[in-house]
Amino acid sequence: MVASDWIKTITTLITPVDDMNPPSARGYASGTLWGYGYMWWIWDDHNRVGPLQGAYTGIGAVGQYITVLPALDLVIAHKTVPGGSRGVTGSQYHTALMQVINARCARACP
Repeated sequence: MVASDWIKTITTLITPVDDMNPPSARGYASGTLWGYGYMWWIWDDHNRVGPLQGAYTGIGAVGQYITVLPALDLVIAHKTVPGGSRGVTGSQYHTALMQVINARCARACP
């Protein structure tokens, strides 16, 4: 079991999206506002309310992601075939992530 204090530490925002370099990594155009913690990307919307509040994600090779959405009590794992010809871009994953969130929030959302 992983200690809750350790999870809080590694999912705390260390590098805000406004400090990401190069500036193209800041993701404003695609709407992806992920800053960085310790090996996790941390949702860094300055409003910090709604379904992405407290969210963090791990990003792997060729479009593999795991995103934790505490506000929705939801974990999303996105798996691809390493070495396959169909990788998934960050923008594509963000679109799919928002579709899942919107579907979940159609029933009830914080």
